[in-house]
Amino acid sequence: MARGTGKKVVAVVVLALLLLEGAYVLSANVLLNTNWLDPLINRDPDRLYVTWESGWTVLPGRVHVEELLIRGRTGQHRWEARAQDVSTHIALLTLTVGEFRTHAAEARGVRFYMRTRARQGANKEEHSAFFPELAGSSTEAGPAAPSAAGQQRAPGWVFDIGGLRVEQLHEIWFDEYRLQGVAHASGRLRVQERGPLAIPGLRFHLESGALSVAGEPLSAGLQIDADISLERFTPGPEQGREVLRHLSGIVQFGGDQASYGFINYYLSNRAWPRVSGNGRTSATLRLGRGRLLAGSRLAIESDAVKVSVLDYLVSGAGEISGVVTDDDGGTTTRLEVALREVDYRRAGEAKAHLRSPQFRIAVQTPIVDLAGDPPSYEMRLVIPDAAIPDVRVFNAYLRKGGRFRFRSGRGALSADLTLAGNDASGTVTLSGAEIGVETFREPLVGDVTVEIPLREAKLDTRHFNISGTRIRVANTRHGQSAAGEAKPWSAAVVLEKAWIEAQGAAPDKGVDKKGYVFRFPDGELKLAGDVSDINFINRLIPASHTVRFAGAARIGADARVADGQLAPGTRLRIDSDAITAHAMDFTTRGRADIKARLEGDPRAPRLQIETAFRNASVQRDGDISPYVKEVDLRMVTRGERFDVSRGLKDLQSEVSLPPAKVPNLSVYNRYFPPNAGARIVAGSGLLSGEFTLRGERASGQLQLSASNIVAEVRGDTIEAGLRVNTRLNDGNLRNMVFDVAGTAVLLEDVALASGDATHDERWWGQMYLERGNLAWTTPLSLDSTVLLKLRDTGPIAHFFLMDRKEAALLRNMANISNIAGRAQVRVAGDSVELRNAELTGDGLRMRANLMINNKTPDGALYVKYKAVGVGVELNDGKKKLRLLDPANWYENYVKENVTRQADAE
Repeated sequence: MARGTGKKVVAVVVLALLLLEGAYVLSANVLLNTNWLDPLINRDPDRLYVTWESGWTVLPGRVHVEELLIRGRTGQHRWEARAQDVSTHIALLTLTVGEFRTHAAEARGVRFYMRTRARQGANKEEHSAFFPELAGSSTEAGPAAPSAAGQQRAPGWVFDIGGLRVEQLHEIWFDEYRLQGVAHASGRLRVQERGPLAIPGLRFHLESGALSVAGEPLSAGLQIDADISLERFTPGPEQGREVLRHLSGIVQFGGDQASYGFINYYLSNRAWPRVSGNGRTSATLRLGRGRLLAGSRLAIESDAVKVSVLDYLVSGAGEISGVVTDDDGGTTTRLEVALREVDYRRAGEAKAHLRSPQFRIAVQTPIVDLAGDPPSYEMRLVIPDAAIPDVRVFNAYLRKGGRFRFRSGRGALSADLTLAGNDASGTVTLSGAEIGVETFREPLVGDVTVEIPLREAKLDTRHFNISGTRIRVANTRHGQSAAGEAKPWSAAVVLEKAWIEAQGAAPDKGVDKKGYVFRFPDGELKLAGDVSDINFINRLIPASHTVRFAGAARIGADARVADGQLAPGTRLRIDSDAITAHAMDFTTRGRADIKARLEGDPRAPRLQIETAFRNASVQRDGDISPYVKEVDLRMVTRGERFDVSRGLKDLQSEVSLPPAKVPNLSVYNRYFPPNAGARIVAGSGLLSGEFTLRGERASGQLQLSASNIVAEVRGDTIEAGLRVNTRLNDGNLRNMVFDVAGTAVLLEDVALASGDATHDERWWGQMYLERGNLAWTTPLSLDSTVLLKLRDTGPIAHFFLMDRKEAALLRNMANISNIAGRAQVRVAGDSVELRNAELTGDGLRMRANLMINNKTPDGALYVKYKAVGVGVELNDGKKKLRLLDPANWYENYVKENVTRQADAE
């Protein structure tokens, strides 16, 4: 009986369980396939909405749904998750209290979308052009809805999903980032609406996928293996990458990279460099709360990498690599871009500016926080041995209308730069042989080396301190050589204080399309160095001025720059042990200091050049012996309306020659007609003078004094003192013709020896040029009217009248005192001509027309002393006396010979 009762109890229990199971299956399936659960689940459908097409369950707590859709929003985001089917263990009754809890869930065919909601007033179209389209309310973020007074805001749904497995995860789309493929994921999710979120562990595997950004492909054939966890945090104002601060784990990925946007983000604390191209990528990222940890690595191999640096696009094949290590000083992150066979092209230009075998950028920073702002870092940029196919490409960096341009040549460039934030330092070296340039509107060709140290470079303001720059030029020739500049010259200059600035729009992203133009900014520029020839000064002096400088020297300059031009206050210093200054047909050599300064109105400044020679010598071109030596000579050149390319206008030079020793007066013989029969044998003297040169005009005076001159005149020797005051009233430097009226010559203490006769050593004679035109040639050419004063006729009688046979006849005419006269003197070529000469004295009248050529005089003289007159005809050095009516004979001779010759001229 008892056994039967027991069986009945079991049967009743089983039946009750079957009834309960049937009731559960019936009620649960009805709930899963009708809308009865909507009011319970979707209490605030705009904030959280859950729906599915169909569902079923057999065992209590085990639910299967198909075409699941979960959509929600926060203050900053809208999101949506879709799954083809989901199977999970769930307590259905917990749904009635707003909780979804499961210890196992499986999903297949999953897609997830999230977009940041635009701020109010933002450009919605621009903001969401590449974001996923989501159904629901406005995509514009608005203020949170206020709660009723005294009401507590509902805590929202609680999701606690353990044992989550996702198969066939097809798509994850967050704002403009879109990942597509077939992935698998497993882990645990804990989230509360308007509360904390946590993913204690997540494994993610993508076999082959594609990633795009804003519609542009980023990666293809992408493989991802990730084992990560997201620490518990409460979403709210945190958006985007800030979520990464709670992320830890390991992410490994690889694939064909079509964009290096993630690298550009890493470098995005400045607008450059920017990296683009494609290649095969592999990476391992070890994360600790959003920071890269030691062991993280990146490797990219590519046949086409492009790096934009300033306004250059650098392209080549190479590798991009990165590594994070733990050093003694802490964590260090290094990123390197190494390229081979590299071209450097300026934005918008097809022609390569540079070509180099290598190019390297190395970036180093202590730590990288993916959740924070891009890190500050130090970057090293290396360009070794880059070839410059055509130096003219650098004209693009020079201001149009400037004073310097490249004309031809090939060169090389090397650079090693370190950049930290907006600061840069390092060196750039430029070199080239046979580089053609144009400066001061004149072509130059030479070998050039420029070493530029970047001591302080501000990339934000584009100001660069290049103090210490060394410029060396060698074998340099002028395309249009002036006198004294035919030899190649060299120079080595150091810019002791120098800044340059780059004008042009700074690049926002990538290459600056407008490019840069470099110039010296307003301020001070200092330089010092050595030059083998200072003939560059001649560029400032018009050729018509005739003054030219040459010689090796030490130079220094303090330049003032305003609006890209040299400004008043600019000073140049030149110091040399061997400078030459060439003026007219004279060259001055010696130690010298040259000082130049710019002053006056900035719109039309004046330039003054002061040259001070010390212990110098002055020598005529072609002579061996100097005219003067051991002289301190000073020359001041002034010019108005200075322009660095056109030189000086309204030029004037003043030359001051203090008394200087003339070691050998015989140097003046070259100015005498070679066959005039007179020359200086010996003697020394002192020479002084002052000159003023105005353009092609010249004026001034020279004083020569000598007490011991020895000369030969027609075979006889004269010893005398000499004083010459030469007046240059006006001269044309182009043809070297001068007005010398006012010039005076004094012979004193003259001693004349002829045979056994010695004349009084106290004889003197004066000559004054009442009129005179002098051509400064060799020999000199002179056309003048001369006034004479002589102590007596002694030397004249000796040279032109007397010999031993005639002594008795002419003795009374030999020493007549108080002689005065006038004559026209012409010196041209090999001859000296005396026309219409007339001398008078105590009872004496002398008239003469003579031509001295081939050392012999030709012509006629008429001499009358008291009542006695005589005519003298000179023919090829032979004298013939005319005693019969000599006055009439002389007049007829002048008419037949001299007047006829004058008419012919």
